[in-house]
Amino acid sequence: MRQLIRYLEEGDQGLIHRGRGRDGNRGYSEEFKKKVIARYQERYSDFGPTLAAKKLEEEGCRVNPETLRLWLIKAGIWQRRRKRATHRSWRERRAHFGELLQLDGSHHPWFVERGEKCCLMNLVDDATGTTLSLFAKEETTEAAMLLLWTITGSLRRSMLTGRMSTSRMKSINWKRARKAVTTIPSLAGPVNNSGPEF
Repeated sequence: MRQLIRYLEEGDQGLIHRGRGRDGNRGYSEEFKKKVIARYQERYSDFGPTLAAKKLEEEGCRVNPETLRLWLIKAGIWQRRRKRATHRSWRERRAHFGELLQLDGSHHPWFVERGEKCCLMNLVDDATGTTLSLFAKEETTEAAMLLLWTITGSLRRSMLTGRMSTSRMKSINWKRARKAVTTIPSLAGPVNNSGPEF
């Protein structure tokens, strides 16, 4: 009923909320805002708004992280940062089987309580997508060479490992690789000593 009376008295203006354009009743005082911004600059200038809000709360200055972020942007202290996905380079697949092998290891308690924690070494041929996996105690060069030998019967020229791989094998040390293969009892037989085959 009050809205109807206000509409009849003031027209369209009578329907607009009285608090429009003003600070909210539960808003922070200007003094508190200045205190928080000063404290941020003093102690937390290298923190993001979320972590800074947590630290400020520990000191007794409770402020919503989003509110703090908006205050800092308005004061010119914080800039919006766009989150961009990390760029993954694309390349053509290799033309022939065995030309490039991709290797990655996954450390996990694969056998739950029935065995020790181990690493699943997975080898993928780039051209065909053929995979071969092997459980090993650790992600080592020896385990990688065992996989290479098993899938191809020889050591290959190119191999990619995962970005976070512990082995970080950008190029294979053939002398060490042959030694690794010949020290594995099941592979101590014929080893191709002439280098990579294609």
